[in-house]
Amino acid sequence: MHLAVAQAPVKRGDIAANLAAAGRLMAAAQEACDGRLDLLTLPELFLTGYLLRDDLHRIAEPLPPLPAPGTEAAVGSAATGAAEVADADAASETADAGVPASADGFAFGPAASGLLALAAEHGVHLVAGLVEQGTAALYNVALLVGPDGYIGHYRKIFRPNFGPFEEQRYFGAGGPQTPVFTTPVGRIGLQVCYDAFFPQQSLPLARAGAELVLNISAGPTTSRPLFHRVLPARAIETTCFWGYANNVGPQGSLSFAGESVIYSPRGDELARAPAFAEGVAVAELPLADLPAMREFRPLLRDGVAVPELES
Repeated sequence: MHLAVAQAPVKRGDIAANLAAAGRLMAAAQEACDGRLDLLTLPELFLTGYLLRDDLHRIAEPLPPLPAPGTEAAVGSAATGAAEVADADAASETADAGVPASADGFAFGPAASGLLALAAEHGVHLVAGLVEQGTAALYNVALLVGPDGYIGHYRKIFRPNFGPFEEQRYFGAGGPQTPVFTTPVGRIGLQVCYDAFFPQQSLPLARAGAELVLNISAGPTTSRPLFHRVLPARAIETTCFWGYANNVGPQGSLSFAGESVIYSPRGDELARAPAFAEGVAVAELPLADLPAMREFRPLLRDGVAVPELES
């Protein structure tokens, strides 16, 4: 698989401009791997912008209902207390008349439609962030699409609410999800930014069969060292390839450094985009090597049952 993580300055609230930036990044990534790109990953809320506050309702758009807990891409446990709003959404969306059981016939909004068109035009899978208009709340989501259409999306569970962050004020928490999606290019797990700091979100992805975990992020300059310390550790403990796509440039009161990066299951850096500039990082991932890697260092096997600590 040829994976690209990409970053470009975002225009808050301007979906058309951000889709145009996605097209530029697609061209750059294809050039970097001689047209063999399989998957392009764009940052958190890339299509809509971060720190939109009261403008979020204008920019939000509906997405197809998530699978019920207990089905593929929805198995796992959320953070304690995080599922309340999402559970309400799941119940109300199921009851809504006219909501399709799948994406067939679904009326996508401009951000998702633009991403779907880009995937179809280039024959490439894409992941990008946008604001979902749920029935009970707005959600900060990672959307996965492919050349054949919508594949799935993940609602961010862990929403930071400290310092400059105020996500709990504007976004509902994702409910029970283990977003692992089987695609022609591999089994892909999704998470959003702050989720990376909580292994209880990452480990279920690997145990559900993820080969690659993608973290889309709005990590500001003050958080740069933290992400680049914790992400290699997550790659090692899950024995997965990891892609991290971070925003770049100013958005409101925040400045983002970019430095999108790809890690191996041993925590080695495979490719990195520049700091404070538009760019892409591309790497070829030998997914077929994962069984041997997991046999050599069986962290997933040995971490299933934790022996009782001696008193």
